[in-house]
Amino acid sequence: MSDTARVFIGFDVDPQGLVDAPHRLAGQWATSVVESRLLEKLRMAAGATYSVSCSLTAGSLDLAVANRRPLVTIDFACEPTAAERCVSITLDEIRALADGVSPVTAEER
Repeated sequence: MSDTARVFIGFDVDPQGLVDAPHRLAGQWATSVVESRLLEKLRMAAGATYSVSCSLTAGSLDLAVANRRPLVTIDFACEPTAAERCVSITLDEIRALADGVSPVTAEER
C-alpha cells in the first residue's frame, strides 16, 4: 500500500454572513459547488486525488469562542508527491470563483 497525504485547508467565515437560514443554505450550496469543481479538477482532470470533501460548519453564532466560529474546510487525500500541486490548484479554483473569473454556471445552480 502506498503512502497517502491527507490535506486539510480551513477558512474562517464571517459570522455575519450566516445570520439566518437562507444565508446558511447559500453557504452550504457554495461549498457544494467548490467540492464539485475540485473533484473535477483534482480527481478527474489531474488524476491526483482519491477523495475531495468541502463543508461549512456554522459553529456557534451566539458564542464568541474562537474554536466555535464558522469555518469552511476542504480536505482531500492524494499521493504525497502531488500534495503541493493539489493545494495550489485548490487555492486557484477558490480565487477564481471568489473573484468572478470562473463564476457559478447554470449547471451548478
